[in-house]
Parts: sequence; structure tokens; C-alpha cells
Amino acid sequence: MYAAEAQRYTQSLTQELEHLQPCPDRTSCPRVLWEAGGWKIGPFTSGGVHLKVYSVKEPSVAEILGEQCKQLHAQAPQVPVSLVVYSSAYPAGSPAQKPVVMLDVHFR
Repeated sequence: MYAAEAQRYTQSLTQELEHLQPCPDRTSCPRVLWEAGGWKIGPFTSGGVHLKVYSVKEPSVAEILGEQCKQLHAQAPQVPVSLVVYSSAYPAGSPAQKPVVMLDVHFR
């Protein structure tokens, strides 16, 4: 269930990014990555969809992505969702490179 939701969000955010931030050079294009899953131990549950978007150039684009997630979450509110949008590129394997956060929102 969470993986299907993550893929739905990823497809929607990718389409929105293609519209808002055209990218002629594929190496500098925004990347949408996701993780999804959950667990239950007795009465306790946790999990959801975690989305990360890298290489977003404008704060207004980050806000639009946040609104897009808000609208998608309204369609399936039982799935917790978090979105973090970074202005920097995906770290290239160096833990010293810290991504710059533009937006960090959670929908429960």
C-alpha cells in the first residue's frame, strides 16, 4: 500500500517539476526519491511515505510541490507522508556534503 502511494506521489511530483522547472541538461534535473514502509507491534504502528526532491531552484517551486502533496494526501489521508525539498543536488557519496533544505512538511 505505501509503495503504491509513493509511486503515485513520485509520478505526480515529477510531472509537476517537468512543467515548472524545465531541464535541458539531464545531469542538473531535479530528482524525486522515495522510501515507503511500515510496521506494527501490538497496538503500535508507524510508517508511511517519505519523499525527497533534490535540485529545486526556486522556493516557489518547492511550495507548489508541497501543495501538490497536500492535495494528494487529501485523497488518501490514512497514509502518513513527509516531503523534504532540497535546493542542492543529491549528495554524490560524500557525507560531508549536507543538502540545503528548502521545504520540510509532514501530512498525517
